[in-house]
Amino acid sequence: MRNKYYAGALRAVDDYLFLFTLRDAKEVILSDELTKPTGAAPTQKELAMAKQLVEMLQGEFNPAEYKDEYRERVREFIEKKAKGHAPRLRAVKAKPKTAALDSVLAKSIESLRRKEKRAA
Repeated sequence: MRNKYYAGALRAVDDYLFLFTLRDAKEVILSDELTKPTGAAPTQKELAMAKQLVEMLQGEFNPAEYKDEYRERVREFIEKKAKGHAPRLRAVKAKPKTAALDSVLAKSIESLRRKEKRAA
């Protein structure tokens, strides 16, 4: 999933959060094949922030709102190469380690609020 954009939906089922993505059927893993997550349970603050984030993201799914940026980049690359242009490869920067869950949730919520303000 790192190099391709996927549209998906987040859904809570039993004790798990599931991310449903548009994928080939051969890539699907059954829930009974998963092991329960280990580690510390989320705090009440983290749960409240996660619920707020999910509520902010709820809405009708419209596939026309999403574009396949990966496919576009691959097509551009192929077209340039077919015209004889040497490919320019860019180094991908490693993402930094993720911070605490509550700070990540807060950043996501703030980002959505800024988007809503711009849209208004």
